[in-house]
Amino acid sequence: MAIYICAVCDTPYDEDKEGVKFQDLPDDWVCPVCESPKFMFKLTKKRSALAEISVPAKTVELTSDLNDGAPPSAVTVSDLMIRTMINWGVRHVFGMVGHSNLGLADAIRRRCESGDLTFIGIRHEGAASFAASAYAKLVGTPAACLAIAGPGATNLLTGLWDAKLDRVPVLALTGQVDVQVLGPGAFQEIDLAAAFGAVSCWSQTVLNDSNHAELMSLALKNSILRREVAHLIFPNKIQDMPVPPDSKSLGPEGRISPTNISPPAASLEQAVRLIREAERPVIVVGHGSRFSMPSIVRFADLQGQRACF
Repeated sequence: MAIYICAVCDTPYDEDKEGVKFQDLPDDWVCPVCESPKFMFKLTKKRSALAEISVPAKTVELTSDLNDGAPPSAVTVSDLMIRTMINWGVRHVFGMVGHSNLGLADAIRRRCESGDLTFIGIRHEGAASFAASAYAKLVGTPAACLAIAGPGATNLLTGLWDAKLDRVPVLALTGQVDVQVLGPGAFQEIDLAAAFGAVSCWSQTVLNDSNHAELMSLALKNSILRREVAHLIFPNKIQDMPVPPDSKSLGPEGRISPTNISPPAASLEQAVRLIREAERPVIVVGHGSRFSMPSIVRFADLQGQRACF
């Protein structure tokens, strides 16, 4: 039995473990982690090759709050923040993995393996932000897009402007060079807070002593309530830093009030009167009504039935 390795995310397919030969998988089979097509898997004849791609033991397991009790030192800043992101309802991440977001990407990979997230790899960061924008437009909930520092991060901007102009919630996660080399002009160093300042309603850098779960909560709260782009900047080494043993992930409970708004009673009564008096009422439905279409269709049917009598 052989082992095949995904050329994109290094996910192994072990024929002995899976019980199905790789060649017998259907042609439309995709990588369970990054959804790369079957042809992206390469044959690895040596079973020991798995050891070369396995993550360090200290980052594999999580605490009871973050998942399945393990030593607290195993939990990183990225683990805590990604768990909080999931608590807020984010289920899809579109992006590209690179040198300055590996810690963040590894936390995302672990949550993909547990079934909490779906990661979709792309070939250009602009595709990731456009995909996240499209997802928010169609589903109504935010998705995340992931990029490295420097030009990788700035490639997100066009798709993020699409989300901003159409007023949909998107979370942008960008890597950054190490904190100790910010300023002198390190390789791929860009002032990301300034670069994303115009397109985002909320943008913060994650630092060593930050309240990490709170930062993620504030990012998504602003994005959801204001229907705009929120942005978090992750310096390289901060991503793998351990969090205190008592760290807890957060969620939206008690932090977002209902956003449904009822019209004034007088305006509603006037609208009812005008509809009743109209011989051929026309219903003009805007994009904001896309998640209430069953009620609108029912209302239209009632008006049609009334016109028949």
